[in-house]
Amino acid sequence: MSGKSGSSPRATRRMLWAIVLVTVGVAVAAFHTPLEKITKAAWNRMHPADVAERTLPEGAVTPSLLELVSGQPDTVRFPNDTLKVLEVETAEVTPAPPLDPLKLPGQVSLDFNSLVRVHARFGGEVVDIGKYEPEHDVPGSAAARTPRNLRYGDKVRKGQVLAVVWSKEIGEKKSELVNALATLEIDRSILERLEKVESGVVAKTRIDEVRKSYETDLISVQRIERTLRSWHLDEEEIVEVQQEAKLIHERKSDDRKRVDKSWAEYAIRSTLDGTIVEKSFNVGDLVDASQDLFKIADLSRIQIMANVYEEDLPAIRALPHEMCQWRIDLKVDPHDVPIPGRFETIGALIDPQQHTGILIGWLENVEGKLSSGQFITATIDLPIDPGLVAVPVSALIEEGNSNTVLFVETNAERHEFTLRKVAVFRRGRDLIYVHSDPPPLSLKNGAQRLRAGERVITTSVLEVAAELNRLKSSAGH
Repeated sequence: MSGKSGSSPRATRRMLWAIVLVTVGVAVAAFHTPLEKITKAAWNRMHPADVAERTLPEGAVTPSLLELVSGQPDTVRFPNDTLKVLEVETAEVTPAPPLDPLKLPGQVSLDFNSLVRVHARFGGEVVDIGKYEPEHDVPGSAAARTPRNLRYGDKVRKGQVLAVVWSKEIGEKKSELVNALATLEIDRSILERLEKVESGVVAKTRIDEVRKSYETDLISVQRIERTLRSWHLDEEEIVEVQQEAKLIHERKSDDRKRVDKSWAEYAIRSTLDGTIVEKSFNVGDLVDASQDLFKIADLSRIQIMANVYEEDLPAIRALPHEMCQWRIDLKVDPHDVPIPGRFETIGALIDPQQHTGILIGWLENVEGKLSSGQFITATIDLPIDPGLVAVPVSALIEEGNSNTVLFVETNAERHEFTLRKVAVFRRGRDLIYVHSDPPPLSLKNGAQRLRAGERVITTSVLEVAAELNRLKSSAGH
């Protein structure tokens, strides 16, 4: 184990720290395992000028590689040339450069604000399905011009018939209207005849009774018609009922057969221009009012949902309104041009498994190039924050979810370093962004200031922390 003239300084450093780790144990356990001894060869390497005078007997307990600084909590000193021999490197804390853009995974989804679930208003049997109405006939294509039933993916317009249902409730309500109209017509005829009779021939009370009966019939007819309109029967269907009442009054039974065929049917119509994204029935199926027959969505405007780690949420919440923008890339097309857009909603819930929140925005999709379910990457540019400083990733020691520490140089001449807890803002690939002045909650939890220009240890930080813990234990701290 004695040094050779051809050994490199870095190899010497690795061997010395290996000796420490063999004695202390692995780095994680080293916080609780005392450093018992250093081999004679390691001591000789630390003091090459006086090997003869400093050589220790075999098995002797040797001094520590570090010294605990009296009166300064969590502070160690690298005596003599230990800092150089062990090749402990430091780096300067710098003002934070522009943050790397956030690249958030996500996907395209339907805008649920424009998704309609189409139901039957009454239970019954589906007797017909609406017909597809192509926006443009394809020249020379007979299939495009041939009527067919609506199906998944077809575009529909507001007011278009989607399906026709035969329902007992509709038939009964129409019959009720016919009865009310017939009664109204009879009472109207009686009232007209009585009013033409000379005064005194018919008692006035009798005329008043007939007039009251007529007015009651009129109110009943209006009530039933309002009910049918509330069921979204159009005026043509109500006119058909009125014509049926007229046929009954005129006793034209042959014409009534034509009306009876569709008497209990009612049409289900689209309430918006959109695309059928779900169809769940066929002709002959029995349906009820709770069943979704169609789902129709307006795909001209779609929703973007992106996942953001909770540690990045403060940066996003701090963005001014004009910077709440992102660029959307489709993962399926590596050569696509990013689509600019805005995010408008920051979800209030955090996924307990992934510890991510949701950002929601919308994009115009008039040309229909984006489809629900596609994976996307949303890129958000973040501004420079003057309240942040940057340190190398290797400088930090993570002790649990909320305890991040590093060694800060407090006396350059004496090579003294103090263990300091800091408030991490964001982690990057090579740099850690730290609050120069910790926010109130972090201050309450023990975080301290970190200024640009200070220096921090960037190599062997676990070993130094382990030795600090051992020295404190030995000193009874």
